[in-house]
Amino acid sequence: MRFPTLGIGPRILILGTVTLAILTVLVWGAYTRGVEVLRGSAEEAIRGRTQALAAELDRSSLEALTAARGLALAVEDGGVADGDRCRALARGLLEGRPRFIGAWIALEGAAGSAPALYACRRDAIDTGAIDRLPSDALTTQAVLGSMGYERVREAATEGGRAAGGTVAKVRRDDGRMVIAHVWPIMSGGRFVGAAAVSCALAEWESGLSRVRDRLARAGWSATLSVLGPEGEVIATTSGEDAVRGDSPAWRNLLEKVRRESDGLGDSRSRSDDDGLLAGAEIPTPGWTVVAQLAWSAITSRAQRPDRKSTRLNSSHA
Repeated sequence: MRFPTLGIGPRILILGTVTLAILTVLVWGAYTRGVEVLRGSAEEAIRGRTQALAAELDRSSLEALTAARGLALAVEDGGVADGDRCRALARGLLEGRPRFIGAWIALEGAAGSAPALYACRRDAIDTGAIDRLPSDALTTQAVLGSMGYERVREAATEGGRAAGGTVAKVRRDDGRMVIAHVWPIMSGGRFVGAAAVSCALAEWESGLSRVRDRLARAGWSATLSVLGPEGEVIATTSGEDAVRGDSPAWRNLLEKVRRESDGLGDSRSRSDDDGLLAGAEIPTPGWTVVAQLAWSAITSRAQRPDRKSTRLNSSHA
C-alpha cells in the first residue's frame, strides 16, 4: 500500500508543529528549573534574614530586661525605698542609657490600696530632657495592668524570684508606642513591687524596615512582621496599623509557620497570593518574626528574561 506523498505545505506544517512542541518543552523545562533555582535562593535569603533579625531583636529585648532587673536589684539593695530615691534611680538609668525612653518603679501599698508608682520618661521632642511623671496619673489598676505590673506580680507570687521578668504588651505612652520590660522586686522571698524599662516600638519597626529593604535590594519584595503568641501583631511592614487585637488571618499565619519544623513553609497551593513563609522565635518576649514572600515574586523573576527578550525582538521588528 502506497501512502500519499505529502506536499511542501503539509510538511512545513508538521515540521513547524514538531519544532514548536520541542521548543515549548525546552522553554517550560528552563522556566521550571529557573523557578526552582530562584525558590532556593529566596528560601535562603528570607530564612537567613529572619533568623538574624530575630536574634537582633532578642538582644535588644534582653538588654532592656536586664536593665529592669538591675533597677529592681538596686531598690532591693537599698531596703525600703522612698519616692525620691526611686525617682532618682529611674532618672539615673535613663540618663545612662539613651535608647530607653521610660523607667518606673512601683511598690506595693497597704492592703486595699493601689501601688505607689514613681516614673520618669524621656521627652518625645527633646530627647535629652527627662520628665518626672505624676504618680496619681499612672496608678489605676488598668494602667498598671497594661504596663505588665499585674502579670509580673502574679508570676512572682506563684514562683518567687525564679519566675523572672516579663515583656508587656505594646501600649501608647505620650504619643509613642512603647514596650515595657518588667522585673519583680522581692524582699524576704515576698513580692513587694516591680521595676520596668521601656523601649520605643519604632526601634523594632526600624529593624523590620531595614531587613525588608535589604531583601528588596536583593530582588525579594517580602513583608516582615513580629507576632505575639496568639497571633497579635506587634509590628509589621505591611502598611497596616502595628498594634491591634489578634485576628484569624494573623493567627493562621503564625500557625502555618509553627507547623513547619524548619520554620519555612510553601503554601502556594492555597492561593495565588501565598508563597514562602519563614519564622524565627524571639525568646525573651516569646514573640515570632515572620517573613512572607509571595509566590508571584518568584515566578515573575523567572519570567523576566523572557519579557526582556520579547521587548528586544519587538524593537528589532
